[in-house]
Amino acid sequence: GSTEVIQQDMVLHVEPKLEAAGGVFQTEEVFRVTPNGPEFLSAVSPAMLPIVEV
Repeated sequence: GSTEVIQQDMVLHVEPKLEAAGGVFQTEEVFRVTPNGPEFLSAVSPAMLPIVEV
């Protein structure tokens, strides 16, 4: 893992992924670190996510 310290004005991209039998859920967030917490730069995800069959 990284030993870099997260600092103010850094922009981070977080991409968690959950795999389970029968499917995968993956989302992304891009945010800037501010003195008062994260400033989200990503568009808000829809309440209902599409189901994609492959």
